[in-house]
Amino acid sequence: GPSLSLKIADGPANINFKGFGIGNGLSSQFYNDQSLVFFAYYHGLIGDTVWANLNSYCCSYGSCNFNSNNNYYCQQSLAEVYKVIYRSGLNLYSLYMKCAGGVQKYFGRLDA
Repeated sequence: GPSLSLKIADGPANINFKGFGIGNGLSSQFYNDQSLVFFAYYHGLIGDTVWANLNSYCCSYGSCNFNSNNNYYCQQSLAEVYKVIYRSGLNLYSLYMKCAGGVQKYFGRLDA
């Protein structure tokens, strides 16, 4: 992915590196929405309180529905996740690198 490509491009080998491709960037809206919530939590973008709310309101019997859940509180919890993911200036293709242009100072880990 992007992180490995950067390592190769910046590495000591003399490689004529022109770019990289991402296959199947979005193959399923359902699985994208499902995995995005886990991505946010396991990368420390949302806190334990939001995660607990997601598990309480969006999950039952060991299965979670973050894609088409009609529970009002689930939707509110998901809105918190999407706010962090889509409105905080994150570079989703290279999460741990600095963002070009910087990030507004009032964004950070969400633990509401």
